Amino acid sequence: VAIIIFCFVYIVRTILRQKEFAGRLSDFINNMTHEFKTPISTISLASEAIARPENSRSQPKVKRYNGMIADENNRMKKQVEKILQMSALEEGDYELNLVPVDVHKVITKAVESISLQMTARKGSITTTLGASRSTIHADAVHLENIIHNVLDNAVKYTRDTPKIVVSTASGTDRLIIRVQDNGIGIADEHLEKVFEKYYRVPTGNLHDVKGFGLGLSYVKLVTEAHHGTITIQSLPGAGTTVELRFPLS
Repeated sequence: VAIIIFCFVYIVRTILRQKEFAGRLSDFINNMTHEFKTPISTISLASEAIARPENSRSQPKVKRYNGMIADENNRMKKQVEKILQMSALEEGDYELNLVPVDVHKVITKAVESISLQMTARKGSITTTLGASRSTIHADAVHLENIIHNVLDNAVKYTRDTPKIVVSTASGTDRLIIRVQDNGIGIADEHLEKVFEKYYRVPTGNLHDVKGFGLGLSYVKLVTEAHHGTITIQSLPGAGTTVELRFPLS
């Protein structure tokens, strides 16, 4: 009887998990469709504008519309690359190009790239790069991606004026990177799931947050591929702190 009850409970839990995953997959497809639909529409409109006789004779306008097409094409390319990278990392079918990387330079570059978003939101980002040793062996491209993903989340999930603090410290044999924000925070019941593929934390009335639900899953996979660890501390309404730890060179 005990075995039958155990099997029944296990089957029910499996079905519920499959149902939840199917819901996430459906949301992912909807989000991906929306993310691709916007640049496709922009490219279509830009192409039509170039084809018009009055615009085809204007070099500045042609150059402007051509730039729009190139930008939107790159945007779609990055989205596809992110999905392909996730698949490769999950299957273990990847090869990291490990070279000495100065993490402080990577952080500085990521902060500069996100500064436009911060300016538009009238926010502030502070860096306290206190690590005495900041060089690790890493894949520079993947490392830049995960730092940018964490910063991007800090901006996206803040209702009011974003205030972000990025700091580094040196442990005994680890480089510690912390990203702290004043965002909406994450409830305890969601903290365990934020690293799962396609999972997106419910944001209540905040419906303008875009994404595939792959960001933190990708960050965790890349961090662990570098023999590092990631932890998150968060309180609803009080912000979130993401901590990454990498082995020092």
